[in-house]
Amino acid sequence: MSSDPPDPPDRPEDAEERPSVPADELELDDVDVRDLLRKALEPPKEDAAKIRTAVHTTLRDRSGGRFFADGWSTQSAPVLTFLVTSLLMLAVVVALWLLLGPLL
Repeated sequence: MSSDPPDPPDRPEDAEERPSVPADELELDDVDVRDLLRKALEPPKEDAAKIRTAVHTTLRDRSGGRFFADGWSTQSAPVLTFLVTSLLMLAVVVALWLLLGPLL
C-alpha cells in the first residue's frame, strides 16, 4: 500500500494557462469583502412560498402522499389556541405582579 496521493488528471492541450497572480494582489480589502458578503447574503431570487410549494410538491410526489397523510402538517396553525394561551399567561403575569409588587 502506498500513501502517495493520486496523480492529477491530465489537462487538455488546448487549455489556456492562467497568468500567475502575485500574492499581494490576492488580498481582499474592505470593499471586496463587503461586496462578497452582500452577494452571499442577498435574499433568494425566488419567493419563499414558491420554494416551499415546490418542496411540498416534490415530497408528495416522491412519497406517494404518505408524507402528508397525517393532515396536521398541511393545516394552518390553531390561532384560537395561541390566543387563549397568551391571554392566560398575561393574566398570570399580571396577577403575580400585583401580588409581589409591594414586596419589592
